[in-house]
Amino acid sequence: MLNDQNWGGYLEWAAWPRHQVFVDGRFELHPPQVWFDYLDIVFPSARWSALLEKYNISYLVLSKDEHAELVADVRKTPNWRLDYEDDQAVVFSRIPSTGP
Repeated sequence: MLNDQNWGGYLEWAAWPRHQVFVDGRFELHPPQVWFDYLDIVFPSARWSALLEKYNISYLVLSKDEHAELVADVRKTPNWRLDYEDDQAVVFSRIPSTGP
């Protein structure tokens, strides 16, 4: 899953081993390129969608305040489904491709 970095520790505790977090607060454990890619996703660059594909991300657990631009972009993308939303967070899941 791609998650808000601030929630990584909790999500790792609550969802592992079924779901693996993308990042948590332990900056030294993640390679620099992972952090650069994380930033390219959550502050959406032109590569955000391709990076989600690269890392095989199936779920997004995002802060509505911290990641408002990404949330807006994902809402407009047909291959993501909104599964949950409250005042603080949204959860999206990837819609499986029905390709040839």
